[in-house]
Amino acid sequence: MFWGSLAEHGGVAVFVKSELAPAFELVRRDTSLAGLEVVWLRVRAAALANEGRGLLIGACYAAPEDSRAYEDGGGSAEAREATAAAVTNRLQGTVAELQRGNDLLLVGDFNARLASSASVADVPDLALLAAAREQLGAAAGPDPAAYTGVPSERASLDSTTNATGRALGELCRSYGLVVLNGRAPGDTAGAFTCPRRGDGGGSLIDLCLVSPQLYSRVDRLEVGGDYQRPAASSRSQRRVAASGGSIQRYSDHRPVSLTLQLRVSAPTQTPPPGGATGKPPRFKVSDWRRYSAAFAADDAPTLTELGAVTAALASGAIGSTAAVEGISKVVARELASAFGRRRPAGLRAEHAPWWDEACVTAHAALVQRAEERSLGQGSDASFRAARAAWDRARRQAKAKHDADTYRAFVSTCRADPTALWNALNKGQRKGCGLASAAAAREHFKQQHGEADPALAAPGPTDSMLSFIAGAEQPNAAGPGGSVRW
Repeated sequence: MFWGSLAEHGGVAVFVKSELAPAFELVRRDTSLAGLEVVWLRVRAAALANEGRGLLIGACYAAPEDSRAYEDGGGSAEAREATAAAVTNRLQGTVAELQRGNDLLLVGDFNARLASSASVADVPDLALLAAAREQLGAAAGPDPAAYTGVPSERASLDSTTNATGRALGELCRSYGLVVLNGRAPGDTAGAFTCPRRGDGGGSLIDLCLVSPQLYSRVDRLEVGGDYQRPAASSRSQRRVAASGGSIQRYSDHRPVSLTLQLRVSAPTQTPPPGGATGKPPRFKVSDWRRYSAAFAADDAPTLTELGAVTAALASGAIGSTAAVEGISKVVARELASAFGRRRPAGLRAEHAPWWDEACVTAHAALVQRAEERSLGQGSDASFRAARAAWDRARRQAKAKHDADTYRAFVSTCRADPTALWNALNKGQRKGCGLASAAAAREHFKQQHGEADPALAAPGPTDSMLSFIAGAEQPNAAGPGGSVRW
C-alpha cells in the first residue's frame, strides 16, 4: 500500500498486489499544495509489456474549488479560477518533471466537471496541431499520430462545467491526455460518479485520464452502483423503508473500475551473497563448541539446573512463569559465557551488574502475584502493583549502578590524568606530547609563574616554540622530560 498523507479525514491510498509490488516504484507523495494530494507511482519499463515504455501513475484528490482547504476559499469566480489554475499547474509541473518518456495515467476525484466534449474539449484540433508542429517543430504540443483510434467525441450525463473542469480540459489539450469517462468501452454514456439523492441527478467528477497512445490498451471502464451498507435482514430493510429512511451508504461516490490490457511481471530479485546486506555471516566454530560443551555431558551442571527447573514444574512446586524465568536465566548465562556478549535484553538474571537485593525482592513478589492470578487467587490490582514495583526497582538499581560507576571513574581520573584517554582508546594515545595534565601545568607554571596562563602576559617565545616543536617530534619528551604516550 502507498499512501499520500495521514490526514484525519480522507486521503489517497494505492493498493498493489504483493506479487506485483517489486514492479512498482513510489516516486513521490505530493501534498505541497493545500487542497491537492497526489501519490505518484511508476511501473518500471522492464516489468511492463508496453513497447519499452514505463507507466507513470498519479492517484489524485483535489478538493472542491470552493473548499476552505484553499487559501481564498473560492468565494468569488476569480478565486475559483485561480484555484483551478493552481491545481492544474501543479499537476502539469509534476508530470513534466517525472514522466521521462513514460506513458501517463491520472485517476481520482478531481472535483472537475467537464460535461461533454461539446462543452469542454480534451482532444485538441489535430489538423491545427499538425500544422503547428510542421511550422514550429516537433516540440509544439503532443504528437497527432498518438491520437489514432481515439474517438473525438466524449459523452457525459453531467451537463455542468466548473473552473476546475475547464482548466483540466486545457491541461489535456496542451499536454496530451485523453479523458476516458464517456468515451471508453463500458462507459460510453459518461455515467454519474457522484449521484445526487432523490432526483436521479449527480455529477461526473471521478475521472480517468491517459496518454492517447494508451487508449488502444483500454479494455473497459465501468462505474458501479452505490456503496451501500447492507441491512441485516429483509425485515430490517422493510422497517427502514416504512420509516421513510434510506440504507446508509459507505460513500457518496460510486466505484470506478478501469482495466488496461497491460501485462505486468514482477522482476526476479537475486539476493546478494551472504544475506540481504551482502556481508558474509560471521561464524566462529570455537564459540559454538564452547556453548555446546555446556550441554554435552549427561551430568553437566547446566543440564542439572535445567532438570531441577522442569522437575519443580512437574511437581507443582513452581508455575509456568517461574519455570520460564529459571530456564531463561540458565540459557542466557551460557550464551553470555560462550559468545562474550551481553545478556539478551528483557531476561532477568542476578548476574546483571545492576542487580541488587531490591530487584530480587521485587521480582520474587511479581512472580508470586502472577502465580496467584493464574490460579484465580489474586487480583489484577495486586499484580499491577507488583509489576509497577518491579519496574521501579529495576530503574532505581540501574540508575544507582550508573551513578556509582560514574563516581568511581571520576575518582580514578582525578588520581590518574591519563585514565580518560586510556578508557577512550583502550590504551595510551600515541603521538601525544602531554604525558599528563600535571606535567603540562608545571611547564606553563615555569613560563608564566603562578598566574593563570590565559590571563598572564606571554612567556618567552623561543621557549614556547621549542616546547611545541618538541611535542611534534615522534620521540621527543614532553614538558619536564616526561615520556610521550
